[in-house]
Amino acid sequence: MIITHLLDISLADGEIIKIEHMNENVKITYKTWNDQILLIQFTDYIRMIDNRSIGNDIEHLKTDNNEDFRTEFTDSINDDLVTEEEIKDSKKYSFISSWGTNSLLTIYAKEIQVSKKQ
Repeated sequence: MIITHLLDISLADGEIIKIEHMNENVKITYKTWNDQILLIQFTDYIRMIDNRSIGNDIEHLKTDNNEDFRTEFTDSINDDLVTEEEIKDSKKYSFISSWGTNSLLTIYAKEIQVSKKQ
């Protein structure tokens, strides 16, 4: 599923301005094209892959919770830090670049919560 809007706010032409790790959570500070600030929190994350996401234009957020990503993710694990149960309950969230189809930031987590910064 492709998410182009969160809280009725377009993600297109926005950018990630800050990434914070907090135990099992990741908090993203996201600036929209019209300078609104969103706080996007991923709960119970198990892996994050950052491809120089800060400051780059984002087109949309893609979510994936099908079996293919779980199989691929399970096959890539070479340690016992992540359980199959954690993988089963997770989704793959990818911030897709405005300049192509590649993911600038991918987070594997259980849930996403979005709020506007006051």
